Amino acid sequence: MRWTSRILFLIACCAISFATADASHIASPFTEDGSFAPQVRPMSGADSGRLREGTEAAVFAGADYLVAMQADVTDDNAGNGIDGAESPEDPDDAGWDWELQSPPDPFHHSTAASPKNLYGVTTLGLYYAYLLDPRPAYFTAMKDAADKTVSEPLIRTASDLIYLMLLDDLPEVPGTTYQDAARAKYDARMLDYGGAAGWAAYVRDARGASYPNGIIAWDVGPYVRAASMLDARYPGYGYAADALAMAEVLWQDSFNDTPGYFDVIDDAGYDPLYGNVNYWWYNLGITGLIDAFSYSGSHTEEIPWLISRITDSQHPSGAIGFSYGVHEGDEDWQSTGYAAMCLGAYDGAAYREEVGAMADYMAATQDPASGGWLYSDGTHLPEVAGECVSGSYFGTSTISMVAPTTCVAVATPCVTVPFDIVRGDEAQMRAFSVRFTLSPQLQLCDGLASITQGTYLTGLTSFQKVDNGGGSYTVDCAILGVPCGVTTPTGNLFNIQVEAASEGTGTIGIDYVLLRDCDNAPISAAGTGPISITVDMTPPTPVTDAAAVQQKTGNGADGTTGIVLTFTASGDATEVYRAPYGLADGTSAYPEYDDMAGAGIPAIPSYPPGAPWELTSVVTSGETDEPLERGLWYYVVYSLDLCGNVSTSNLTAGTLNYHLGDVAPIGTPDNAVETLDISALGGSYGMTVPYGDPDNILDVGPTTTHTPDGMPLTDSQVEFEDLVIFAMNYGQVGFTGDLPQLVSLGGEGIGRIGLALGPVSGRVRAGQILTASIFLRGAVEDIQAVRTLLSYDPAVLSYEGSSVADPISQATHFFKGLPAQGAIDLGMALLGNGSAIEGEGAVFMARFRALTNGDPALALSGTKIRDTENREASGQGTILPIAPALRQAPTDYRLGDARPNPFNPRTTIFFDLPEAGAVRVQVFDVSGRVVRTLIDATRTAGAHSVEWDGTDDMGHP
Repeated sequence: MRWTSRILFLIACCAISFATADASHIASPFTEDGSFAPQVRPMSGADSGRLREGTEAAVFAGADYLVAMQADVTDDNAGNGIDGAESPEDPDDAGWDWELQSPPDPFHHSTAASPKNLYGVTTLGLYYAYLLDPRPAYFTAMKDAADKTVSEPLIRTASDLIYLMLLDDLPEVPGTTYQDAARAKYDARMLDYGGAAGWAAYVRDARGASYPNGIIAWDVGPYVRAASMLDARYPGYGYAADALAMAEVLWQDSFNDTPGYFDVIDDAGYDPLYGNVNYWWYNLGITGLIDAFSYSGSHTEEIPWLISRITDSQHPSGAIGFSYGVHEGDEDWQSTGYAAMCLGAYDGAAYREEVGAMADYMAATQDPASGGWLYSDGTHLPEVAGECVSGSYFGTSTISMVAPTTCVAVATPCVTVPFDIVRGDEAQMRAFSVRFTLSPQLQLCDGLASITQGTYLTGLTSFQKVDNGGGSYTVDCAILGVPCGVTTPTGNLFNIQVEAASEGTGTIGIDYVLLRDCDNAPISAAGTGPISITVDMTPPTPVTDAAAVQQKTGNGADGTTGIVLTFTASGDATEVYRAPYGLADGTSAYPEYDDMAGAGIPAIPSYPPGAPWELTSVVTSGETDEPLERGLWYYVVYSLDLCGNVSTSNLTAGTLNYHLGDVAPIGTPDNAVETLDISALGGSYGMTVPYGDPDNILDVGPTTTHTPDGMPLTDSQVEFEDLVIFAMNYGQVGFTGDLPQLVSLGGEGIGRIGLALGPVSGRVRAGQILTASIFLRGAVEDIQAVRTLLSYDPAVLSYEGSSVADPISQATHFFKGLPAQGAIDLGMALLGNGSAIEGEGAVFMARFRALTNGDPALALSGTKIRDTENREASGQGTILPIAPALRQAPTDYRLGDARPNPFNPRTTIFFDLPEAGAVRVQVFDVSGRVVRTLIDATRTAGAHSVEWDGTDDMGHP
């Protein structure tokens, strides 16, 4: 219900309303510099007053009263400096008296000095009136008060700080003098009390000693708002944390009984004699709690219930009670003014009716002659008038901007800012004119085309936009013809889109607002704001060192392992994504990676990544990701700043999240490679996939890096390449196994490593048992696995069996002799990473029985001799053959060793290249002379080797 529909009701009730306008327990801002507020001032008799002509008139009449009551510095700016003995001149300190009485005193400042805790709380009334109509007298009075506040160290209540910052926001106020002063005053006060929590606790305890009630939250709540405002203007200096700390002191006191001075449950009472101080200022305290929680963003779940306490205390007149609930004679100007400010600022649209009724009450009870609010004994307080004017402002129509939730940033280069209206009246609105200004950090995205009409004015309209220059724009809109106007409570007038002009904090301010009804008469309205928008077009530093390493131990027994991520991230947040080696839809190519058609390494994605990339829970370097599905995983790491700007990222090398060789128990592998796994390999050794490996889990070799950390390049055979990988992981992953074994064959060899048959007779006789020994020869060291094919004439010999020779037979090893027509495939590996053979000696022994006299034709072929890094050491090859498309480049330049060493007559030199380029490999003598240039050409990235036969460039030994 608004003014026009309630006027008769208020007239009927005005006798009651005016007789009980206030219990007159006046609250004044807390100051440790001295108390200037009378604590209780009982009223008697009837208050004077009459119905005013609406909220807007009440605001301006009240503002005129404030100007007249100021001890003005600028000589007689309001015509209130009456000279003469009867009305002496005021002290020119830009402040207001605490309490005056009329009659017999006239309505002007007394000769007494102004209390230091009334500047901001009173001047805010002038500020809100100025938003409705920027009258020069209001600005002069505001600036006088602000300048006095800046110069006087003891003027530093929360209302003073808030007022200084709001004044600084006005477009006609240059620089940041006033907000800088607010910051300095705030910092000094917090320093004096050991921080925000200390200050809030001091106010709580100082007030609570005499008044354990709502005045505590009413005092502290504005400091939370001030801290929040400072954080918006000076981000990163801890003001947001201060707001949280002070709000927490209030929550603990009011909701957790720590210490429980203002208990929102126990203090919700009423004493008609006002003898119980616990009931005083209840609704003022509720507004302080709402402000504290809304501005700090903490305990916001309490706000709906707190608002219900205010609405429970709203009288039929629209007034808010001094105590909780509706009690005749308990209507209170201060409680009403602060409730209107609180609900209007929190959600003016949602509480339009309640706030409008409050504004009606304050307008109806205003003194028509002075513009102040007079008590029945004739006293009047400028502070109360300032609070009533401020509260009444929120009963007018307001135009507000909705700040975007995102910055102007790389990902959001153009953001939308709606200009919305909340009506405080029921007049039919035909037209509006709004002028706004962009700060130098912002500009319209597409000129005037970036200003688009909203939906509030309906029907046939004229929508006009004007560029005034200097970042200022005017937007006009009017309904053409009939229907002539709109009464909808809320709506969108227009929208603008802004982008970066330069980096920093951009602001948008509303300079003026004009609304017109169907008769072209003005409708009271004001613009709120300004709003701030962060402009940040600089992404965080690129992430270039993202790396992933398989977690080898401590993974439990679920068959998958963790992957540890390390990186250097510079932003405010980090996001880590993973994708498998596989298909574009995220299907993993496990277990036979190179056999899945279309599978490959995932490309570095654009942000935000889509399939196949998934967001992990990793946010800090050193944390572990745990993919649930087996695979070879790749990662990217993005740094994000508070504006959502995103860095680029390198792609990590592929990392397995399971142990190659971890196959048993079949179907439920356990993150260990031990006897059961080797038995599973032995049961299928020599078979093809899928016949010998139906689950495709045994075929794990060769790999891209020759080690168990590489991607399997499966060959559909369960044989020696798989054995070596199993052997390297045996007993080493998942659980603690045996220490690496060192097996010495006893002989001292030199020269090239290879296999040789032991001495055997050139001919055999029928029935003869022949044992063929196969020896490892040369400069043997760090050899872990050996495989060879021993062929024979099946017409002469019958294969009886084979084994490994001593002392290999005494070590933990795997051996398999696979017979075929005329050949035995002999394979052996010492089990355990780092287990090795050194020295010359017998490796295999094969037994035959002669079927007839003749030549057995024994011969070796297909020999593979692998060291502990799964590199070929026999000189019959260099490294395992790897398809170039699947080869993973090393991460560093590396010159390896020469094998064998010493050598006679050849040796192989190994080297790694992390990227393609020109390569020169040369041999020097001890004097530094070039003996032989082996390579002088371009090579691709990867592992390489070159053989040297011991001659120089001229072919000489």
